[in-house]
Amino acid sequence: MNSFKDHYRKFNKNGARVRKRHESLGHTLAAQSQFVPDSHKTVAKNEKIQSLLRKTTGRIVLNNRDIKQVEHEFNLKYASTEPKKLGNTGITLRFDPTIGKAVLEK
Repeated sequence: MNSFKDHYRKFNKNGARVRKRHESLGHTLAAQSQFVPDSHKTVAKNEKIQSLLRKTTGRIVLNNRDIKQVEHEFNLKYASTEPKKLGNTGITLRFDPTIGKAVLEK
């Protein structure tokens, strides 16, 4: 009985890699998986959020005006007892007990 390798060699005698249909068009799955539709992107109006989005990690202290702006922009209610995630930005709004203020963390 023929093994799987023997069966596969019949179709690929020269040893060349079999290309998938999307690769022949010049596309790769890695490039396609990084695409985020515009409907899922969040455009932050707050300058503190924008500066944090540009960084890989960071922490910014907020004042009351910033908290109200973030609540309005992301449709959430801030409570110091539980952290809130700001959409799909990777940023979390939470209360820091060491300084006694709200912070944005990424």
